[in-house]
Amino acid sequence: MVLAFMAQHVWEAGASVLALLLIGQGLFTAITGSGPAQMRGMSERAIRTIGGLAVFIGVGVGIAAFAVDAEQPGVHGGDGWGGTGGIIVLCVWVVLMCAGPLSKLVRSVSRDRSKSHESHRNQ
Repeated sequence: MVLAFMAQHVWEAGASVLALLLIGQGLFTAITGSGPAQMRGMSERAIRTIGGLAVFIGVGVGIAAFAVDAEQPGVHGGDGWGGTGGIIVLCVWVVLMCAGPLSKLVRSVSRDRSKSHESHRNQ
């Protein structure tokens, strides 16, 4: 029902970004075998399985982005983007969605670099 109030292109762009983030986070988790602090008590195999499930769900969201008709005929006129306000809200949402995973990636890379520098110093 909520999708009926969204412009089609806003739904497609938003769901595509969500799908990419799910797939990216799932791949990161599946490859590294590490996850959020809550999952620390789980086995590496379970964490990798959760990462694979996130990739699977992300693919499903990506398909739904273009398979679901989110806009009722005649609801939004014009180009389907829902006006300037809709585009601004979409851009803010995309930035906020990308901020968390990007900061996690930066922390992970810097942590790995500091570990490699420390191991070189100890040799």
